Amino acid sequence: MVGYWHESLKNPENVYFLTYEEMKEQQDLHLRKLADFLGCPFSPKEVKENMVNKEGKLPSDINNSAFFRKGEVGDWKNYLTTEMVKRLDKICEEKLDGSGVGTVRVNK
Repeated sequence: MVGYWHESLKNPENVYFLTYEEMKEQQDLHLRKLADFLGCPFSPKEVKENMVNKEGKLPSDINNSAFFRKGEVGDWKNYLTTEMVKRLDKICEEKLDGSGVGTVRVNK
């Protein structure tokens, strides 16, 4: 992750770095920027009319909706145990310490 972040600073035209928190703060802005970066710009009307995420299925007959959660900050509490959070926080601290990315903690 740190390598991609540094590369995004050097070559923003080739690497788009986005955090979950940034996306949650300004969803529309970052979705449009990401779509533009990927060369697939869209209009707000197109998003509203796209039902594939709600109604589509994979060839394996799994509903696409199975891959989506609420998207709420803090929803991790419904999926991660206390031990998992401690372990993830430790890994983030070890990997990101001194990187300039900032303090990333699951348990916020």
